[in-house]
Amino acid sequence: MKLLMSKPEPSRLSNLFKDLQQRKLIDSHRKLELSRNPVIGMQGNKLSKKILYTEKFDNTVLTELDDDTLRFVLLHEEGHIQKGSLFSHAILSTFVIIFIALFYYPFNFGWPLWFFYLLIGFPLSYRIMYIPMFKEELMADLFAAEAMKKEFHVDQPSVLLQKLFSKADEKLYQNQSKKYSKLVLLGLLILFGFFPGYHPPDCTRISNIVEKCENSFS
Repeated sequence: MKLLMSKPEPSRLSNLFKDLQQRKLIDSHRKLELSRNPVIGMQGNKLSKKILYTEKFDNTVLTELDDDTLRFVLLHEEGHIQKGSLFSHAILSTFVIIFIALFYYPFNFGWPLWFFYLLIGFPLSYRIMYIPMFKEELMADLFAAEAMKKEFHVDQPSVLLQKLFSKADEKLYQNQSKKYSKLVLLGLLILFGFFPGYHPPDCTRISNIVEKCENSFS
């Protein structure tokens, strides 16, 4: 006698994702998938055309958010895919290729050149990536905010972003970053910690929505 195995019920995140697709706010061919990369929480991947998220981020942050805030998060990542650029990926890939070439063939290029590239080329590459990535975060916020305001009649979408920041600061920092990324982040800070992160400050992202979406008369 065969046992009938019931399929697991779709998560609230999955249901909201499908609803946004039906409303044509997210591309109908887009996929929402779990990722094993512990560094990311949630990411709209421009290369794979998928929205990726980790089980840890889902359990610690996403499940604690209300429906409108979850919609905002999904739309933000969709904004990265639809409106984002591959420029930063190209710059990063170029840097990595050159770095590996110099690292594995130092005697061909000379150690001084390798150190020069590490100290000068790396910061320069990061700076070139920094500006478009910084602007893309603000653009993705506006993409989500405008959709929430128009489709779901949320007059103050900046409040949704604030809810996300509050919950992420409360849950994610004390769990995921400590377990997986402490040593990695320490190394990155040593290498280029004197540069600002490409994510704009929380207050900048919130004020950007207030100014360009909530106070807009268009």
